[in-house]
Amino acid sequence: MRTARAFLLSCVVALGGCGTLGSLSDDPRIYGGLRNDIEEVGRGTGPCNPGFLMACDVPFSFVLDTVLLPFTVLYEVFSGH
Repeated sequence: MRTARAFLLSCVVALGGCGTLGSLSDDPRIYGGLRNDIEEVGRGTGPCNPGFLMACDVPFSFVLDTVLLPFTVLYEVFSGH
């Protein structure tokens, strides 16, 4: 049981903010990583799917999106979106 918890914790830390990083490489949006995570969670159907992992990523993406907010706001303003 201890090994399973350590593995899950490792996965969560490794995935931390992956929704944000993915949205930055495509088309930066304000809180785009959080939006991506929530969309993926909505598509999930059980605890053993990628939606569950994205649910674990939500707080990390929220923090990273908040840190990157000045960049994404400037991008939105100057790109004409």
